[in-house]
Amino acid sequence: MDNGKVLGSKGNTECKIDSIAQSWSVISGAGDGYKKQKAMENVEKYLIDKEARSNKASRPTV
Repeated sequence: MDNGKVLGSKGNTECKIDSIAQSWSVISGAGDGYKKQKAMENVEKYLIDKEARSNKASRPTV
């Protein structure tokens, strides 16, 4: 960032992974089976907010 703070490393709470790279390895078929599985596990682990998802599911639809 402009202030010298690193953004996008395993030490940050945000931007630990890039969903474009993770998704593209699966969509393109370029990654091997193990790496594609690991990519999707990390997408779920770092990019899906399970709390927000469960709150949304429990709200009635209008």
